[in-house]
Amino acid sequence: MYTITTERLLLREITDHDIDSLVKILNEPKIRESILEVPRPFTDRVASAWIDEQRKGGRMSQHYPFGVSLASDGEHLIGYAALTVERQNERARLQFCISEKYCHQRYATESVKAVIDFGFSMLGIHLVSVAHLSCNKAAGRVLEKAGLLQEGQLRDRVLRHDSFNDITIWSTIQGEWQSKGVCTSEISEDSVAPTY
Repeated sequence: MYTITTERLLLREITDHDIDSLVKILNEPKIRESILEVPRPFTDRVASAWIDEQRKGGRMSQHYPFGVSLASDGEHLIGYAALTVERQNERARLQFCISEKYCHQRYATESVKAVIDFGFSMLGIHLVSVAHLSCNKAAGRVLEKAGLLQEGQLRDRVLRHDSFNDITIWSTIQGEWQSKGVCTSEISEDSVAPTY
């Protein structure tokens, strides 16, 4: 597994000790309503299985999940970020969330930049994309501040509470990302390489 250190954050492996924090974060009302691709209801039991699944990845992809914590603490999770890499097309899908308690402090932007930088510099992928519910304006602001470009909107893609919702797609390509000099994170590989 890898560890990413930024000026204020530590992105590290998610362990079983993080289950309580992860359950609380992913069940916060705004996060629960806006995040895509997380099982519901998100209980301790589901969280444990989800963490195991996240670590393993799939047959056609590699998954790199990170618990986001403050660098000064390193233990207590304030969020989650992950890349799911599709090797056939050298692209990755980004997921992220930060606890509502830590919003408006640019932690989401900082973690997004760090994970994208990791994907390009350590995994050698060509493109990173991310989708969010179009009604989640905060996610769009984070992605814009992080340096991604909005590709477009897909209409009525997600059914939530008996209502169809649009999703917005953002992306960045390795060459344009590196030319912007967007991120200055430090990445280290733990002594055991990931088994994906």
